[in-house]
Amino acid sequence: MKRFLVTLLTSATLFTIACQKDSADQPQPAAPVQAATLNMTFHYTSPDETRGINHLADRPSGQLLSDRLVLKLSNSQTSTTDQLEFTLAKSRQKPGLTGAYTLASQPDPGAGDVQVSYLRASLNSSAIGNLITGNNHHLTGSFVISSYDATRNLISGSYTVEAADSKDPFTFLATGVDNRRSGDLRVYGTFTEVPLR
Repeated sequence: MKRFLVTLLTSATLFTIACQKDSADQPQPAAPVQAATLNMTFHYTSPDETRGINHLADRPSGQLLSDRLVLKLSNSQTSTTDQLEFTLAKSRQKPGLTGAYTLASQPDPGAGDVQVSYLRASLNSSAIGNLITGNNHHLTGSFVISSYDATRNLISGSYTVEAADSKDPFTFLATGVDNRRSGDLRVYGTFTEVPLR
């Protein structure tokens, strides 16, 4: 009986070690790449010229809440901060999240899928930041989720936001008179494996 118990105990120990070794040998999921870009160009109506910026959006973040998905992209490495936010209501989400979504826009913001907010923050506390949203501009473009990893809760995709006949985002309004030049704004970029908290 004693020999049987020793054999049983030894077998159980070896089995436990083997199971632990198997789980240790399983490849662990790779850390998310978590990369994103935020690019902007502005084509002035007169005179005919274009200015632009290209950022690594070093602070991508996302949330998958019970009623909406929110993706925020911004940069912190340059003196003027650009901030872009997409909000996709649960009622507008496609099965599995992947797909192309239209932008909410004037004249009927309720017709689009995604609410968009783009802000160029001013460094001067007396100046107003330049804000573009579908509530106050006619927007064209799309928000595309090319992949959603439900196991790791990561999304990847791309976006394009265009606002024709906008005011110069490189000039900040400090008085009540808006004499900034007009033109066409385009904000575009990609996001890769951004975690949804």
